[in-house]
Amino acid sequence: MMVSKNYMDKVLISHGSLQMVPMQKRHIIPMYSTMSQENLFEAEAVYKVDLMKTLIEYSETPDVFAIENSKEPLAIVGITGITHQQAVMWTVFSEKMKENWFSFVKASPKLIDYLHTHYHEIIVDTWEGNHKMLQWLGWLGFDLIEMYCNENGFNMAHFVRCNQRRKNVYAFPSRPVIH
Repeated sequence: MMVSKNYMDKVLISHGSLQMVPMQKRHIIPMYSTMSQENLFEAEAVYKVDLMKTLIEYSETPDVFAIENSKEPLAIVGITGITHQQAVMWTVFSEKMKENWFSFVKASPKLIDYLHTHYHEIIVDTWEGNHKMLQWLGWLGFDLIEMYCNENGFNMAHFVRCNQRRKNVYAFPSRPVIH
């Protein structure tokens, strides 16, 4: 008999029945088995990534989170720092997110605010065929900076979002030099 550690989940954000918790190994199989077709295609064809292996590698690492409804994972959101001020965000969705999409969209500003507590600039590159992701990023205030063709021949959208409320000037290249 397997002992569930659900009672130990640290809820980072909550909105209605949705909760964001640190990703754990228990999220991998339920998430992968209900993965959206767009995300499976994007991982396997666009990026040439083994999504199951990637989820295993990222499970229980800092800055990777599961969005759940009644302990069932609906999305995995990760953020990887590039510099002290800049990070790349990635997201995969379950087909079951469709039933919770409006709640997720309403909760998304809390998610982005949470991610912006550590990074001024968040970058997202996504395949142009993932229409729901493109709409979601636009709604969240990400700016479409450019379209480009990736190394595997797919058209990609490059988005950037800066946290206008954050007043940290120390990591910006324009800061004054003091001798």
